[in-house]
Amino acid sequence: MRIVHPTAVIDIVGLTGAMLGTSTPNLEALRRAGSSAPVRAVLPAVTCSAQATYITGRLPRDHGIVGNGWYVRDLEQVMFWRQADRLVQGEKVWDAYLDGQIDVIRNYCETDVLNTYLIYLRFEMMRGRLLPQEYRDEVQRARDVLSQQAKPHFQEFLAAWQEPHC
Repeated sequence: MRIVHPTAVIDIVGLTGAMLGTSTPNLEALRRAGSSAPVRAVLPAVTCSAQATYITGRLPRDHGIVGNGWYVRDLEQVMFWRQADRLVQGEKVWDAYLDGQIDVIRNYCETDVLNTYLIYLRFEMMRGRLLPQEYRDEVQRARDVLSQQAKPHFQEFLAAWQEPHC
């Protein structure tokens, strides 16, 4: 039997680590105790999309929540904050954890890191810190490393990888 430790997620929109300190003593104490983790923003950077990403570990394109409001044709207006939990497509990270699916969570995290790295490389090229050929070389290096990995989720990532134009 696995022991489940109670966990609380404190999600404060817009809060950054730089804001923690003497004016937030309890949050600062939690951070000093090693009880904090940074969270990367998702796009679209709106509350409902971000919250659905945090509870599923999936991007908006995968969980289906892409905004805070939906246009209701009958009323001819946008209704905000109307997303029911059942609209979020995708397994919740906590539920996966409770089901012992640590491998599923880890595999998602590993491929998410790969996506982030590839976005970072593209950003560095756009900023002029990487020349186009250097960018292509780094992308190929990542491809080569992945092709040597036997893990199925890396092979699935490679199969779905579409080369950007540059």
